[in-house]
Amino acid sequence: MATQTTHRPEPSPRGQFHRRLAVTNFDTTDDVLFKDFAKWDSLTVDGIHLDMQPDKLQVDQVKFIGLNTSMVVGPDKRANLQTILRDKIGGTTPLG
Repeated sequence: MATQTTHRPEPSPRGQFHRRLAVTNFDTTDDVLFKDFAKWDSLTVDGIHLDMQPDKLQVDQVKFIGLNTSMVVGPDKRANLQTILRDKIGGTTPLG
């Protein structure tokens, strides 16, 4: 006597995201030196295709208009990027 069974797993839940992202008139200031850090008139990300099963990300285009960044060295001889990312690089922690 021979038997044959076939197991078909349930389909995994799928997650998808297909969109466009835009951020306009963005402006940041560092919280120690109070100087401009980064700003732009427009950032667009076109053709975002994110699939969760299987994991896959595709971006067709990233476009900045009016991008302006600055690097400022403070009185402590540290660049503003080091000050902004102080928690990530093992520097001082913010008060509060």
